[in-house]
Amino acid sequence: MKKILKLLVLGSLSLGALTGCDFFKKSNNSKSEVISEPSNNVSSFSNSGSANSNSSESTSKSASQSSSKAKTVTGIALDTNKVKLTYELGEKLNLAGLVVKVEYSDGSDETTNNYTTNPTDGTVLNKSGTTKVTVTYAVNGATSEQASFDVSVSKTTWTTDEANTMSSHLYGEVLPYTGLEESAVVYVEQSNMVVIYGGTPKDDTFKNYEANALKQGFKAISNTAYYFQKDINTNNGKRFVRIYFGSNEGKFYLEAYDPYTYSFPSAFASKMVLNMFDSKQEIPAFNADYYETSEQNQAIYCYTNSSTAEADYKATLKAAGWDTKDELYHNFYYAYSPDKKFMISYKYDSKLNDLDIYFVPLNYWNSELITNFFKKYNGEGFEVPTLELSDGQYQFVESEYNEYFFEQGRYESIHAFMYIYGGSNEDIAPYATKLRGLGWDITGENVFTAKKIIGDEGVAKLEFDYDARYGVITITIYFKLDPIPNGAWPAKEVADLLGSDITDVVPAFTGPNNGFSVMTDAYGSFVMVELDQGTEDAAATDYINNTLIPAGYSLYPGFSSVYVSKNNQILVQAYMGTSGSISITFKAAPSTTWPAKRIARMMNDLFGNVTDVLPAYTKGVEYDTEMDKASGEIYVYIDTGDIDIEDAIEEYVDLLTTNKFTPLGPDADGDEHYLSPNGQFDVCPYDNGWDQFTLYITSLEGDNWPTDAITTFFTTNKFTDTLPVFSGEYESATAEVVGYELVITVSLANSSDVSSAVTTYIGQLTTGESFTFVETLPFGCGDVYKSPSEQYTATIVSLTSSFEIRIEEAENGGSTASSFPMSDILSQFPQADGVMPSINATGVEYEVNSYTGCVTIYATFASEDAMNQAYTTFIQALTTAQFIETSIWGGWSTGYYAPDNTFFVYVDTYPSECCIEIDVYDASMDL
Repeated sequence: MKKILKLLVLGSLSLGALTGCDFFKKSNNSKSEVISEPSNNVSSFSNSGSANSNSSESTSKSASQSSSKAKTVTGIALDTNKVKLTYELGEKLNLAGLVVKVEYSDGSDETTNNYTTNPTDGTVLNKSGTTKVTVTYAVNGATSEQASFDVSVSKTTWTTDEANTMSSHLYGEVLPYTGLEESAVVYVEQSNMVVIYGGTPKDDTFKNYEANALKQGFKAISNTAYYFQKDINTNNGKRFVRIYFGSNEGKFYLEAYDPYTYSFPSAFASKMVLNMFDSKQEIPAFNADYYETSEQNQAIYCYTNSSTAEADYKATLKAAGWDTKDELYHNFYYAYSPDKKFMISYKYDSKLNDLDIYFVPLNYWNSELITNFFKKYNGEGFEVPTLELSDGQYQFVESEYNEYFFEQGRYESIHAFMYIYGGSNEDIAPYATKLRGLGWDITGENVFTAKKIIGDEGVAKLEFDYDARYGVITITIYFKLDPIPNGAWPAKEVADLLGSDITDVVPAFTGPNNGFSVMTDAYGSFVMVELDQGTEDAAATDYINNTLIPAGYSLYPGFSSVYVSKNNQILVQAYMGTSGSISITFKAAPSTTWPAKRIARMMNDLFGNVTDVLPAYTKGVEYDTEMDKASGEIYVYIDTGDIDIEDAIEEYVDLLTTNKFTPLGPDADGDEHYLSPNGQFDVCPYDNGWDQFTLYITSLEGDNWPTDAITTFFTTNKFTDTLPVFSGEYESATAEVVGYELVITVSLANSSDVSSAVTTYIGQLTTGESFTFVETLPFGCGDVYKSPSEQYTATIVSLTSSFEIRIEEAENGGSTASSFPMSDILSQFPQADGVMPSINATGVEYEVNSYTGCVTIYATFASEDAMNQAYTTFIQALTTAQFIETSIWGGWSTGYYAPDNTFFVYVDTYPSECCIEIDVYDASMDL
């Protein structure tokens, strides 16, 4: 989706240069002059005399006239030697010491106090930069003389009010000054956070702020992001303040907060168990010094020095009616909730001095959960036979991305896990025998796969693994809604997806297989070839060497594994898919002529029967297209060769206008959109930043509200709160993900409609949907509202002829740890348990951030040598664990596929920061 980069324009002020002059002279009739001392000389007015007999009389008359002429005011001069000329923003103007002298026509002068100034003495200087002070002396009722001087107003410290805002909410701590103008300090009560909005960052802004923070006693806690921390001793004990700063919407942005709570977070726990287990069970509190919550890890960390924490909490749970148990596994204890809907596991970490409390489902084989997992996606339930162990503990977890996969048509990726704690490797073989007796097709031993047809709809698949370290059996349950493979290469389906304008074909896979399935998702179209496990690599290699290449396919320039057909019409890539399959992906290759048929077909597929025609840009040297069915968007990429892209855009705009396309106005990027003659689609020509002129095409017919994009974002973030559809009239509405936010832009007919539209939508939020107001952001950044269950915030921002709804998770952010954060990896990739190596170096600090389909870990070391040693050891560990080294990103880098090919690891180093970056990706991501 076309990326929006919105700039918040606040208008900057500049500091003026200090003046070094002592006197400034200016009259109404003359320019300013600088004088050093008033002159003591008196000008003479004389007559040279006359030769006639009336000379005496003339002389007498001339003298009389001269003596009767009075001296006049010629100007005023200012002596600012003793005047304060430099100020802090917010100080009062101080004119003490100013000397004003009136100058006369006879060269004399005198000091006067009879003058006025603008601004007046004592005025608060609330605008940084240069301020001119004008002095006025009234000569008479009709005329006056003026002179002026400059004072410089700068901001090098926080004003009193700003400092008070910080200190009152941060245990008396005043943060390092940003060094930027137009800064504002606000307190966000809901998140106990001080937020500072500054001016536009300059090249050295971050470096200077980092230096100021270090000088003020803050410690850098990450070398890959601007995080700093400082211990604070308060009357309530030891606390600390954490700072994050960076650039937000083109402005300097800083937030400071204490990440802990100081009473047991009962509200957090209640919300968690309600969302996870549909339980209203009250969670017994544990008495600790302070607490940290983790929604990502479904945990509460209780910091305490009590070595009896486990026993104390067990007694508390037992007194509250919980069914407490002895040691579960790996030093954890557990207890069942009174309503039997979930359990708590807990243990004391003596290194971190905290009691860690985790929330997990109850411990039995829950056939109902598995049945509902299948029912959710095909309307019919399907029961997986029970693997029952006398002392086993069971946990069923569905992948958080399943609904996203279903929306994208990626049915082979929909899966869930059943973890069985307390099992052994010997328990797997009898279960395989049980499945085989119930009609399941079993392949492999110990680590095996089981498949079974579900009615006439598709195939269910189970994969088994055992981790001896923890005594855990993992059953991965796959659901497939695809037609049952019939063993025939789907030539017609492939041809239909490519379109009638393609005459080349994708060669058929003819090797041993268990059938084919054709799919289309956000990443393109592909044929999934079902195979026996262990034959995937050989099958992919055989298809390339013995089928593609003999059919006239050759490597596509610039790629190491993509092949192009003999007439340059189709691109094909074959690679290992999920375990027991390969994927043969295909798409139309870039064209050297305008792809009119292809574009028309895509628009008809997405928008219905389109009769409007997209004008052809015929000066390109290569054309490529892309379609996203999920969001209803089409892209046409045009390489313009030697023609400047901006010139190409200007030419194309003229072409649109000639063909009766009408302007819709700019989007948040400032790129102009144009409506086709009959209003069937919208096209936006823009420079995509990759040396390509791009046409971005969306439909404007029917329901304009971007329901699919909103649903996908909400599903990915596991939001169950909904967002109301704007009930007013609007021209169009689009949604796109920008960073961690979903930005919905509602375009209106004209600017006068914005205020009314925003009022209408806020009414929908607060009245019908029970959203609650949080705060009004400064500088016109909008009003913030929190969703009913406080899952996300909706910020409403008024623009020129549109308004934005910015959706962001209410609680998010990375975490830090002193030990390798394996739990963060397992939260997204449970299959990494027992396979993924960790870094266990002394003194290393970790920071982790999770994204959709990816977990990123930054490991920071004390020295570059320590980093290099850890990097070498980690790569060796990956190789020992049988990770497969693979070329990625078109051959520009190297990464490692997990042994079962379900996830992928990329490793890189940053020597200047003594840091190793480890990215763990879902293997289905395009690398």
